[in-house]
Amino acid sequence: MTRIGRQGPGRLSQRASVDIHPPDLLELVAHELRTPVTSLYGATQLLRDRELSSMMRTDLVSEMAQDAARLVRFLDDLLALAEATSGGVRTEPVLVQRVVEDVTLGLLAEHPATIVAVHRAADVPAVSADPTALRHALVNLLGHAVRAAPAGSVVRLGIERIGDQVVTTIRERALPSKAHRGLIDRGDPLVAPGGRLWHAAAQALVLAMGGRLDVVRRGEVRTMRLSLRVVPSEE
Repeated sequence: MTRIGRQGPGRLSQRASVDIHPPDLLELVAHELRTPVTSLYGATQLLRDRELSSMMRTDLVSEMAQDAARLVRFLDDLLALAEATSGGVRTEPVLVQRVVEDVTLGLLAEHPATIVAVHRAADVPAVSADPTALRHALVNLLGHAVRAAPAGSVVRLGIERIGDQVVTTIRERALPSKAHRGLIDRGDPLVAPGGRLWHAAAQALVLAMGGRLDVVRRGEVRTMRLSLRVVPSEE
């Protein structure tokens, strides 16, 4: 992959924030917490059983690690949502393709069975974005696509300029709805804005950067489209 140099300092714009909250935030938080907390509690109770085989104990520990990781993502999303709605997002010229490369490498290290096919158009310019906020939004969107995709399938990501916007498109072939039950972060219904916390956090961050996030699902194919404004040449 092409390596892209770090952006120079001193090209910051004003802080940005956005007034967006998921509907029924308290209910959403309770719903997000219920599954991993209940699962962790149940696993700890089962581990007290001395008659469990070593294989069963190993499986339980693996499930507990997945639930713990989900809780970490949950807390990160809450902090990101607070950051976006309190003026903590600050924009500067950022190359989306560089952030995408970093995010992709990290996710593939965690999910080696999934293939992420990246297509980048030539000469994609810098956008006005907060590097940390953009990375979080992409981790949420691409990470959800990777976790929701059947093992061995391909998640497709494209980066192109359309007018005064750089558009990052993520397409995934989701598991059939009946296969989602009991699986972490798979097949969650998408209600814009913010039917789930991972989506709400990404939506708020993108809006705070002056961008737009569209998520559409048709059948088993989900398309996520993140658009950010191109930095004018005079900036």
